[in-house]
Amino acid sequence: MKRLIYETELTDIPRHYDGLVAFKIEFSTPKEQFLRGKSQFGSFFAYHGSKLENFHSIIHRGLISDLNERRLYGFGTYLTLKYSTAMGFAAKSARWHHSRLFSHPYLSCIAIVEVVDDPSIIYSETPKWNVDIREHRKNCYCLVVNRDELMQLRYLFVFNT
Repeated sequence: MKRLIYETELTDIPRHYDGLVAFKIEFSTPKEQFLRGKSQFGSFFAYHGSKLENFHSIIHRGLISDLNERRLYGFGTYLTLKYSTAMGFAAKSARWHHSRLFSHPYLSCIAIVEVVDDPSIIYSETPKWNVDIREHRKNCYCLVVNRDELMQLRYLFVFNT
């Protein structure tokens, strides 16, 4: 986990968690636009919590803004830099019926997503002038990414709940 914390700069990744399995995900969606945006604006990492049953689609098709139900802070995919916030959205679900990975009947999932640091990202709190956007991002409840090509799934945590 130390390597993952170093790579993502997400310092609240659980280091020891009973039943935690981390999967590294290679590019799940077309990467050309993502890489162009990353070279232009840079990138950062954030969490995305969702129901276990949503992750089959997320792994195969990526995060798709049109499928999100939340609209409080605007249209798009909701992410956070706080593990505890993502946990609140990682609903406890019955494990995959034929899975041999876990014996526990209930599981949750949280994704680590690499995000292009594009100016179109919406923050739950409006940044003040002359504020370091990295510091501001850490203190926001969530951020909303409304363009799918700005996100790439990188890691998936599956754990007992």
